[in-house]
Amino acid sequence: MIWCCERKRHGHCKGRLHTINDRVVQTIGIHNHEPRAEIAELITARTQMSQDAKTSSKATHDIIADGVSHLSNQAVASLPDLQNLKKTTRRIRQKAQNPYALPASRDTIIIPHDMTKTVANRTFLQILPMVAFFLGKSKKLYNEMFKWIIDMKPNFDPVNVKLDFEQAAIRTIRTKFPHANISGCFFHLCQSVYRAVERFGLKADYSADPLLAQQIRALPALALLNTDDVIDTFEELKQQFPIQGKPVLQYFEETYIGERNREGRPQKRPQFDVKLWNIHQSTLQDGHRTNNVVEGWNNRFASLVDCAHPNIWKFLKSLKKEQSMVEAELIQAEAGVRRPKRLVTERQQKRILNILNEQSTTNLDKVTSIEKQGEYDIALAYYRLTIELSPDRFDLLVRSYKYISLVYLDIHSISYALEYQTKALEIQQKKLMTRLKLNYDRVLDYLLQVLNIYKELHMYEDISRCCDSIGEVYFRQKIKDIAINYHFETLKVIDERFPSYLPYRIVSYEFVGKIYQSMRDYEQALKYYNDALNTKLKYEPLNDPTIVESYEFIGGLFHQNQEIVSKQLKCMIRV
Repeated sequence: MIWCCERKRHGHCKGRLHTINDRVVQTIGIHNHEPRAEIAELITARTQMSQDAKTSSKATHDIIADGVSHLSNQAVASLPDLQNLKKTTRRIRQKAQNPYALPASRDTIIIPHDMTKTVANRTFLQILPMVAFFLGKSKKLYNEMFKWIIDMKPNFDPVNVKLDFEQAAIRTIRTKFPHANISGCFFHLCQSVYRAVERFGLKADYSADPLLAQQIRALPALALLNTDDVIDTFEELKQQFPIQGKPVLQYFEETYIGERNREGRPQKRPQFDVKLWNIHQSTLQDGHRTNNVVEGWNNRFASLVDCAHPNIWKFLKSLKKEQSMVEAELIQAEAGVRRPKRLVTERQQKRILNILNEQSTTNLDKVTSIEKQGEYDIALAYYRLTIELSPDRFDLLVRSYKYISLVYLDIHSISYALEYQTKALEIQQKKLMTRLKLNYDRVLDYLLQVLNIYKELHMYEDISRCCDSIGEVYFRQKIKDIAINYHFETLKVIDERFPSYLPYRIVSYEFVGKIYQSMRDYEQALKYYNDALNTKLKYEPLNDPTIVESYEFIGGLFHQNQEIVSKQLKCMIRV
């Protein structure tokens, strides 16, 4: 086998090898360049990055970080710009995992043939169930969607519809399917109340005042009463509601109850009628009080996609896998496999039924008792809404995930409890990594942009300071070759623009000395530390603390270099 130098094309190198069974038998020509030991490192790292991009589901940043972490400083300095490396990695992943070109617009989407079959080679994307992509929540969009459904299935006439509190969807369903029984989700009712707590600035009071929290939680619990008893019970609750909670009470009245005049007659219709959000009958019939089944599917599918913004082909691949999973569940259901209700859920349901069926207690007492029974839907709604409203607050996310885990632990749902505890730990780990590593990338992006602006404006003093800052960031990332070059650039600017301003060199001298010291080049480190010390001695008083710092730097340098112990001792005595 004949091997040629990698620089044959661009560097016109004529070095060649002949091998037989991996044994060198002949060397022809000589290289016209010096050897580069880091090339093997670079090739290995780039190959591993490429392989990870093709086969793993790790984020692009994680792939690059893993690859860079094993490289020497010389190899890192020879890498392309990290942002360009990320773009290359994304292109490799796109080409390997999605062989089809991304469509330029919705009008140019053409589903290829192999996307019309599931993983199990069953028909996909051609018959029901249907998946609809919405760009908004307008009545027009809902009308179009239901028109398509009716065109595909003319006899489609749902009996029960459970949905979020979206006016456009409710009005469209009432128009298209006048006989359908529409009911709102109890989970989203709880969330809307807690949103009001957030909106009116009562979050701190809600957490600190148990009585206020109890009264606010009693508002969504009204949904469990008989429809005819809801308004009268609300009026009773209104009489004893804490003053600081009045804004939430007024919001609930305007949105879900309806305003009344002094005689108690209806004056203004609510945004959502009581019959829409009441779940009394579904509770008595052991039906669904929420659409958490859909929320659970959303979470499951999100974990399957494993990224925030998938392209169309990645989304369809994930949908194919999900379809296979659903078909497997249907087959098991037809075979008689049933998922039993959790024992704690059954006990909770019985306690609520006992409260509702109790004839000797008032409706207000029933609402208060239901609130005290540990209504897990209410608890989960509040915790999940905290997560939704605070996506960038690490502390709130971790706390909410842990609380959700405890709720699931209370109802003996171990798998869900473990899932949310794991999420809390992952966020804590990401927070730590952000502090240690990711912020450096942001700082460098900012500093490099600022440096370009300074250069365009010829602001030389700011250029030198900015170069020092960039060098320090690279040094903290242990990319020492690049770091020292920026400090040299600072010294060059000072030499050219401020030759007589020697004190300004001190910072750069000490930075360069630190870098050489970390690279164990003690001779060069000593040179720059001495330059800094001499400059200080020339311009600063002898008792200046910064002179003592220089002596300490030099003493520490001699401490590392055990061959010059006597000089170290002498320097420390001077300190």
